[in-house]
Amino acid sequence: MSIPSILSLVRDRLADPNKQRWSDDRLLRLLDSAQKDFARQTECFKGTFSMPLYANKAVYTLPADCWRIMRAHFYDVNLPLYSYEHMDSLDTNWYTRTGPEVKAVVFDKRNETEIRFYPIMDESVLDNVYTFENETDVDYAGGDLGVVTAIDDFTFNSPYGAVTELFSVDIQHDEMNTAYGVVTDIAEANSNVEIIYIRDPKTITSVTDTLEIGARWEQAMENYVVGNCFIDDLDTQYQARGATALQLYDRELKVAKTAFARDSTRSTQYQTNYNGGF
Repeated sequence: MSIPSILSLVRDRLADPNKQRWSDDRLLRLLDSAQKDFARQTECFKGTFSMPLYANKAVYTLPADCWRIMRAHFYDVNLPLYSYEHMDSLDTNWYTRTGPEVKAVVFDKRNETEIRFYPIMDESVLDNVYTFENETDVDYAGGDLGVVTAIDDFTFNSPYGAVTELFSVDIQHDEMNTAYGVVTDIAEANSNVEIIYIRDPKTITSVTDTLEIGARWEQAMENYVVGNCFIDDLDTQYQARGATALQLYDRELKVAKTAFARDSTRSTQYQTNYNGGF
């Protein structure tokens, strides 16, 4: 069912077909909240992320849609998930330790957008390191006459000011365009931690967006939106109707939790009769 269809059903129950009391923007915000609440409580959406490791880097940022990390593995080895408190109980200086391989993922309960790996990867994680070095100076005329604006076989693309020195290596063409400053070296690393996590659905901001929740659970979305709309009103009867709609949402949510705990399969599919030998 499309989002406009759901909003139309919601307005029928709210007796607000002409959008006089609840705007589309309000209903869309509630629908987005409904989908996120449903997804977080049932943990129905999974995401995977391959996080590259860097030498001497301590803190890593999780994907924006990450709600909870389920597990992580490094070279097919599952990593334990530890809190800062647990790590402090093992080693008060754990956050300074370095090593050649990851042994644990450490999360901060106060900041769930970032994680640490224990120990911090040392430089053994680097496969190749390329350093830019100068062989010889480039001879050019006019250095004492002002700013050099052009040199044959070199391209000047710099938003950072005047070029004062230029060097050449034995290659036919060398051009560097970077928004980060002077490039001094490049390193290649091929080590990653694979993270499996519970993810949030995409934010709903428009009637042209698409619900990620399956059609089976759209009634739950409708009950959530209707219930919160009625609770917006201070009228006692509306408050009671809102509470009833949210009870219906909770009932749907309970069914969904049971279904997703079995990956939406029937338990009878796993029942087997066993007859012993005696």
